[in-house]
Amino acid sequence: LVPAEKDDQFTDTATPFTVRNPDGTLVRRVLGDPGSLALIVSSTSWTEDEDFSILLKALEIYDTRASADKSLPPILAVITGNGPKRRHYEAIIEGLQLQSVSIRTGYLNEYRDYAILLSSAHLGISLHT
Repeated sequence: LVPAEKDDQFTDTATPFTVRNPDGTLVRRVLGDPGSLALIVSSTSWTEDEDFSILLKALEIYDTRASADKSLPPILAVITGNGPKRRHYEAIIEGLQLQSVSIRTGYLNEYRDYAILLSSAHLGISLHT
């Protein structure tokens, strides 16, 4: 799920989301620190009642601002779920030209994986109406 350009930032001492203190404890990295990455998670059933164009437009606006203002952290937006509109939105996502925002879609079968992802997020977004 992590963008390829961030993959080399995973070491024994740090990730884009965490850093290991001198005493060995792993803590969440302060958003805005060099190398940090904001994690946004949205779960969906990809149905008509969820207009993901709202989120995608917001991410495009953020990307424009973050590209000009390097104090804004890059974002990894993870959208989880399955449903009839998934392929439609994935095609739109593939066409986006984003520099500071990466969007990944997927489906997590394991409850624990989903719980870990949600608890790691800086922000959770629901578009259910």
